[in-house]
Amino acid sequence: MTNLKAWTKLPTGWIQHEQGLKSFKWSAKEDVDNAGQIAALMLLIALAHHTNKETGLARLSYDAMSDILGISRALVSRGLNELEARKIIVRDPNQIRGTITLTNATEDSGWGKLPASGLYRNGRIFAFDTFKLRNHAELDALKLYFLIVALRDRKTNRAYISYEKIREHTGIWPNRIRPAISTLAASGLVSVNHVASLTSEHGYANEFHLPQVRDTPENIAERGFYMPPKHMVDNAQ
Repeated sequence: MTNLKAWTKLPTGWIQHEQGLKSFKWSAKEDVDNAGQIAALMLLIALAHHTNKETGLARLSYDAMSDILGISRALVSRGLNELEARKIIVRDPNQIRGTITLTNATEDSGWGKLPASGLYRNGRIFAFDTFKLRNHAELDALKLYFLIVALRDRKTNRAYISYEKIREHTGIWPNRIRPAISTLAASGLVSVNHVASLTSEHGYANEFHLPQVRDTPENIAERGFYMPPKHMVDNAQ
């Protein structure tokens, strides 16, 4: 498997400008593949990690994707179908088997930092070990995760997203946002802090942080926190 860097670029135009996350909808209708939609967003993470940023191509076999995510080959196939239907990926029948094009992956505008190497243990994305692909909280959690990646502030290394904005970009109902946040936090994909709201005198907002994307001295200075001298950090036990 390719040696991964700490993070990779994820195209986010479809999230920020096209509100593409809204197209992933949990439903009781028989013609809606709920598990396939969850698998699709899981697959998108793995594909982004293994995409060549010059060509936009990702070469991963079904077996490799199955191993990385801990899901069956059948679910891999269903997830890829969901991504292709939404034009997030392209599969050319004339390409080498296992080659997938991630749409707009070579563009330098409209991208977010997607954690990479820090998500893996023994070649597998450990956050998905507890996923069963059977409830809406997992789908909502993944939708929220991609929104956090897209809206993360590069200066503070945090995303401050109101419930209203979550609803606007993802279509998640307000009463389902808290379970989604809890699912993300329990999986280790995000850490969440409550901070004073900038829009309400008495309210609080959620501050989302991707633990695998480390803070820099500039991030900490921007947020007004004390940063110990480098020699103190290096010598800390």
